[in-house]
Amino acid sequence: MEIPVLTRGDLVYANLNPPEPAIQSAIRPCVIVSNNAHNASRHPGVIVCPLTDAVKGVKEFPGHIFIPSGMGGCKKDSVIMAEQIRLIRRNRIIEITGKLPDYKIKELDEALKFVL
Repeated sequence: MEIPVLTRGDLVYANLNPPEPAIQSAIRPCVIVSNNAHNASRHPGVIVCPLTDAVKGVKEFPGHIFIPSGMGGCKKDSVIMAEQIRLIRRNRIIEITGKLPDYKIKELDEALKFVL
């Protein structure tokens, strides 16, 4: 399957299997956080942060960004978990669902600064 060029802030569905304890897995929404120069390169991977729809109690953590249902194609109220940043192979991306607005990408930048 050919994956189109990805851009920072794209929301995608990606296969994060195999599961590991305390690490998000399964097919789930993720946000692309690698920069656009990297994303346009021939590198086989992209950097993502996964989302969870288990928002109760987790959205108050400074490394989490709340994403309401409908934003960027998100199907449920969700939280980006910046502390779960990781590199995945491009072929694990199943589909692009939308793009986050600039103000949410700025919030994500702050969350990444906090956790890194």
